[in-house]
Amino acid sequence: MNGLIEFTTKWRKKLDIDGAAFWMLLMNAFTIVKAPITTIFIVFFLTEEQQGVWYSFASLAAVLWLFELGFFQVIRQYLNFDYAGITHEDGILKGPSEKLDKIISLARFSIKYFSFIIIICSIVLVTVGLLFFADHSSTILIAWVLYAIGSALFIIPMLSHTILQGVDKLKETTKNHFFGVLAQGITSWVFLALGFGVYALAFNVLVGTIVMSSRIYKVSAKFWIQIFTHKISTQYKWFKEMFSLQWKYAVFAIGNYFVLHIHVPIVFQVSGEVIAGQLGITLAIVSLIRLSAEVFTFKRIPQYNILAAQKKETELLRLFKKNFIVGISIYFIGAVLLVLCLIIFRDLWFMSRMLPLDMFVLIIVLHVPWVIYGLTLPYIAAHKEQPLVIQSPVAGALILFVLLVVYPLTDISTAYIVINAIYWFIMLPWLLVIFIFKMKTNLKNEAVSSAID
Repeated sequence: MNGLIEFTTKWRKKLDIDGAAFWMLLMNAFTIVKAPITTIFIVFFLTEEQQGVWYSFASLAAVLWLFELGFFQVIRQYLNFDYAGITHEDGILKGPSEKLDKIISLARFSIKYFSFIIIICSIVLVTVGLLFFADHSSTILIAWVLYAIGSALFIIPMLSHTILQGVDKLKETTKNHFFGVLAQGITSWVFLALGFGVYALAFNVLVGTIVMSSRIYKVSAKFWIQIFTHKISTQYKWFKEMFSLQWKYAVFAIGNYFVLHIHVPIVFQVSGEVIAGQLGITLAIVSLIRLSAEVFTFKRIPQYNILAAQKKETELLRLFKKNFIVGISIYFIGAVLLVLCLIIFRDLWFMSRMLPLDMFVLIIVLHVPWVIYGLTLPYIAAHKEQPLVIQSPVAGALILFVLLVVYPLTDISTAYIVINAIYWFIMLPWLLVIFIFKMKTNLKNEAVSSAID
């Protein structure tokens, strides 16, 4: 047993896998296992029409991120910037009183703000879904109401994770997220097998919210007590202070919704539940590979923010390049394996529940620019900047145009060829120009700062 522990420790060090990365990898490993298992349960226990409703539920619920408006990223950044000089002792924060006041003040502001957002989000989500599924049975409508409320409540553990990540508690949050994802997966499988249909999705998010919220309080109870009981000597006007950056993230978030989440609902309305279900399951499988490719970058976000705050641009760029190479490699390996599996299993009956191989390839190719975005944006955002405030809504508007105008006049294959062209020939070059400019500017500023010192 000791030999196994030593072997595991040795290779974790060799692969630069710390506690946070270990739990992140474990979570993603389970997600990789969960996705095909959930897909099998969906295929076996839902009709083709129910499959379309399932993925339309998931895409519509993403509207809640229009209410989040990138605020989580801004909160995390501000906390990371103020965390320098703060330590954790016996479960609470210790450090200069001014910095403690600032961190705790921001945490309280965030909790108050999102308490209001959860209420508004619940009302809007329920209303939008009831209108969208107005022609469906009361069973679908009740399932949507439960799912909408559960999705809004899911903001609670996500905000808790954001605050803790801001004070360098990434290991605790990734571990908690893993157990939440585990609970959600088991819940989906059990309720699908028991014949609850799309209600399984509603129970999934409700159970995930309860598990994550209860565990995060249990493992960091002293921290949350400190947040609510600490006496703050200086008052901060956070909304005013963060607005100059926040509105940019808000515009980016709105554009990003149309880029990533509007596909299935529009196809649902234009072509019906069956095609929407095929598209939904196809996008979910490819997105899984993309998200797996972004694991290493996500777990480095607090480190990115801290290095940027310390103006250690050369070290930050070195870390970024390392994570970028790892992320791109993971995506290409995953994509190749996926295509091989699709070819091997192409004649099996369940393949009819997905889009054909040529559509899979189009969507895989489309995700390459999206992976590059996911790996690059944390580097740029670490400098309290959101330079894609114009690009994101432009991309969202173009995709919306393709899906609303081009798709109804042609077919889904043509629509995704056009979307690929938009990303490869407009959006990706645009991003690279912004990145190169920002990188050179940051390195120049570091050199000037070093010369002054």
